[in-house]
Amino acid sequence: MYLKKRFFFLIEVIIALFLAAILITMLFSFFANVTKIERDVEKAKHVAFQNENLQIRLNQIFSEIKLNSENFYLDDQKALNFIFDNGIDPISEYSDEIFGKISLDKDQNLNLFLYPNEKIDVPRKEILFKNVKKIEYKFLYKKDDKIKIEKSFASKDLYWHYNWPNEIKKVPICICIKINDDIDFSFFIAANPYNAIELKK
Repeated sequence: MYLKKRFFFLIEVIIALFLAAILITMLFSFFANVTKIERDVEKAKHVAFQNENLQIRLNQIFSEIKLNSENFYLDDQKALNFIFDNGIDPISEYSDEIFGKISLDKDQNLNLFLYPNEKIDVPRKEILFKNVKKIEYKFLYKKDDKIKIEKSFASKDLYWHYNWPNEIKKVPICICIKINDDIDFSFFIAANPYNAIELKK
């Protein structure tokens, strides 16, 4: 009788341990999933913050582009160059009209460089977006047979151009920036999006 009770007790212990193991496994799985979700949420929040930061900063800049300047172009290194009104800056040299450049560095950072004038070799630097493996630009402009670069039809009398060299001497209506093939931004130039004018030579 004693051995029989001992046998059943051992069975109960084994079953209890088995159930405890299942419960512990489920708890570990649950906490692992919670941790993964938290990481994914933090990553999504970081990307959303980057998106918002870039959208706000470049909206500020492109709404203040100097339209009567020749310095709006995409150079051979795919850096976008322009002159814009930076408003009032704590450092007076960076107030009013200054030179700007948007370019990608070797660390995959999309940077904004600000130059008070063309003679400054060391500009102010702002990181607009991190982990940029690829960047593409498109420039929207009215139909103009003088612009001999690759383009595609957008709508009536408007075309998307895939380059914007300095010799064009014009400012586009709108810029689209695509990052890593899956993040898109669009910006209109100056206050009137259809006020694209030929620049003075």
